Amino acid sequence: MGMNTHINKNRKKPTHERRYLGITVTAENYRELMSLAIADKKNPRHEINYHTRHLEAYLKGKETFRHGYRIRVNEDGEVETLGPAYFKVMQEWISIEE
Repeated sequence: MGMNTHINKNRKKPTHERRYLGITVTAENYRELMSLAIADKKNPRHEINYHTRHLEAYLKGKETFRHGYRIRVNEDGEVETLGPAYFKVMQEWISIEE
């Protein structure tokens, strides 16, 4: 009998695994993502950073991530910052076939 036979004997095998559903920024799609952001009248760097933060949160196993701020324009046309913006990580759990 080996020395470390007691390790992991009570460990359960995982029945599910996570799959990322967001957009991964690559060298191939970088320009396309930038042009889509410009077409939507959004800051392209902000959009790229959003996708990067999204993937980083997924890789860390988090359910949500923070990116940017929530803003509101009041009746006087002034922009108010309401606080940080939180987003849900787009992922799905799929069962592992034995």
